[in-house]
Amino acid sequence: MRTLELGPWSGTYDLHDIEPTAPILEKTSVNHGPLFTDLLLRITARLNDAAEEQANKYGLQAPGARVLTCLLERGRQRVGDLADQVNLDPSTASHLLKRLERDGWIVRRRDRDDNRTVIVSLTSKGRSAAKQLQSFFEQSEDQVLRGFSEKNINRLKNLLGELRDNIDTVEQDDRAAAGHGASSTRSR
Repeated sequence: MRTLELGPWSGTYDLHDIEPTAPILEKTSVNHGPLFTDLLLRITARLNDAAEEQANKYGLQAPGARVLTCLLERGRQRVGDLADQVNLDPSTASHLLKRLERDGWIVRRRDRDDNRTVIVSLTSKGRSAAKQLQSFFEQSEDQVLRGFSEKNINRLKNLLGELRDNIDTVEQDDRAAAGHGASSTRSR
């Protein structure tokens, strides 16, 4: 059993032998234990809640915090690339970036070499908040993965990457079957 003390998603969890804790966690027909997608949704919801709580301290929502930390990690970005990195569709990203710029977190400028391209970068206010948010996210990740060996952390990351790739393939196949072609998917 592990006790995770991470704000609203604190609790004690047996991460090695999770048993169903609610009626929705029923055994699957192939007996993999709790429904895998439900476990992922529950974990994601808790992580998002903590990110949202931290982002709110800066007057932001979680997607805005993700944009700031992405820009801190990767430097200035084209709008489309940034949208891909934080898993937002271009329209949603555009509206979010407009608000972040209005509030002084970021700056959007036309690329000197290609006037059609918009480049996004952090302001000093945005950089300061992004550093604090990044520190929180790193501490949270350390807490969540506490007790896991480096080998198991890498294994988990690889397995989740494979899962993401499988989902991307299913989405591409669905689009192709619907007659929309296999357009590229955002990296997640």
